[in-house]
Amino acid sequence: MPPAFIILGEATLPRFLLSLIRGETPEILAVAPLLPWLRAPLDRLAAWAKASGRARDAGRLAPGVAELKGSLLHYHDVFGRAESWHDAHFRFDAAEARLGALAMAYKHATCNDVVRHFRAVLILDAIARAQGCAPRVDGADPDLLGLFAAFAGLPVDGQPVRAPRRLINAVTALMVMAYCLGWMARRIRLAPPPAEAVFLAADFLKDPRDYGIYDDAAEGGTVLLVMRNRDFSTAEIPELAPYATAHSDEGWLGVGAALSSLGGVAAELWRLWRFAGSRSPTHFGRLATLPHKRLKYRALFARFRPAFFFGRDDYNTDHILRRQELVRLGGRSLGVNHSIPNVACIQPMWRYISFDTYYVFGRWVYETFYKSTWAADMEVRAVGSFGFTRDMHRRFREAGSRPKDVVVFTDNSAGLATTLALVRGLAEALPDRDILLQVRGLRQEANRAFVAACTEGLGHVRYCPVPAYELLPLAGYAVSDASAVVVEAIQAGLVTYFMDMMPVHPSCMFRPFPDLVVTSAAQVAERIRAHEDGTHPYPREKFGGLVDLTGRVYLDEIRKDLGLAAK
Repeated sequence: MPPAFIILGEATLPRFLLSLIRGETPEILAVAPLLPWLRAPLDRLAAWAKASGRARDAGRLAPGVAELKGSLLHYHDVFGRAESWHDAHFRFDAAEARLGALAMAYKHATCNDVVRHFRAVLILDAIARAQGCAPRVDGADPDLLGLFAAFAGLPVDGQPVRAPRRLINAVTALMVMAYCLGWMARRIRLAPPPAEAVFLAADFLKDPRDYGIYDDAAEGGTVLLVMRNRDFSTAEIPELAPYATAHSDEGWLGVGAALSSLGGVAAELWRLWRFAGSRSPTHFGRLATLPHKRLKYRALFARFRPAFFFGRDDYNTDHILRRQELVRLGGRSLGVNHSIPNVACIQPMWRYISFDTYYVFGRWVYETFYKSTWAADMEVRAVGSFGFTRDMHRRFREAGSRPKDVVVFTDNSAGLATTLALVRGLAEALPDRDILLQVRGLRQEANRAFVAACTEGLGHVRYCPVPAYELLPLAGYAVSDASAVVVEAIQAGLVTYFMDMMPVHPSCMFRPFPDLVVTSAAQVAERIRAHEDGTHPYPREKFGGLVDLTGRVYLDEIRKDLGLAAK
């Protein structure tokens, strides 16, 4: 008999409580109520039941999978393997006709929403493979069951949760409409002043890598830093004192524009409900916020009129709606791809992108995986790393002869034992040079133990707890697990290798470049010796599609697009 699991929510709560009273031990796969405000109490109930031994976590049957979170969930390529089902299930082919200008935002938000099912899908898949049969799941969202079947190729036994979705989602839409009415009531101006001209508005992330953009843009006029929420502030950053700031919800509208915009909100909510009102309330709740996001940017741009807007939020649906509102007023939307799809070639958060100009590391990923879904009228420009300053570019050009040392960048996603074997293997195979080690993502105690194991008895292994960019000038060679630092090190002039050592990594953007990929310390040492003795020089020119190698400076490219003279 297949193993049975429960997803704790409103529909399964009575059965779950009855199981506890009977002394049974239900297996909890996930907590997923239809109504989001029930999440916290159900989480507490599930935690109490598991802690007291009255219930068990299904994740215990999938060791190595249940612990995954964040980007590690994407290594299994759930989205890529299930994308055809996903797009058909959510009717992407009908979105343009039914939703109009909201179509791409709908697709972006839907791709982001499905990620919440990845952990459960991977646990079910691991259990199914171990047991030899598909498990039974009660109380599951039909989206989860369909995603699992598409990913694993197995149907799931069990009852999906049944609920009056259209009714629940209609209430959600009405609540959003009421919120927008109240929100707008506080921002109506009977006689609003003319919009303040702004040269560049920027999505503020408190990231020093963006500060050079602000400094350059100030030559063209006012720079406005837009805070995403109330937690963001420039108060303690003296170098940002010259720039104006505003929160994204601090716009206003005149009476006529406000009434017209609220009518637009109502119309978009109606279209969303007609098209997607039968979706899960969690999914529809995400979709129902889209009209308010549009309203927010319309009001912001009525108060501040930017000629350009620089966005760092390609992973958020906001950027799509913001571009539409900006272009309506004659402005231009600029955005930057802050990383690369290193854990899986097709990542849901980047599946649908829309800026006027989008700066990327290299165009190969776009041409190979994303061209069919990114905005057709968007310029995609390769500029290399957005973190490299002009001074860094100068130092890379003037580096001359590099040291023979090797820097290893790792977040240990391949596992401590695997990474330890690589570091120590490199040190033993290359005793004539230092091995510089940068570790990210480990807690302090685990990091200390790992570093100690790497360096024990090996005086030429040096732990370097500094940012990656500071290590690039100190070595001639770089080895990294899946990370943007692979292409950044290539651009910086290092002979660089990607260590392909993850136990599960079916979709890897680096594998089409075999000269870049290594699987062991011995292979790294062999490649380094072959490069140094001339038998197989490192073919850097082959990687120009992964990262721009023309010498373009990212900041200078933005200056050019802002219409500023070269610096």
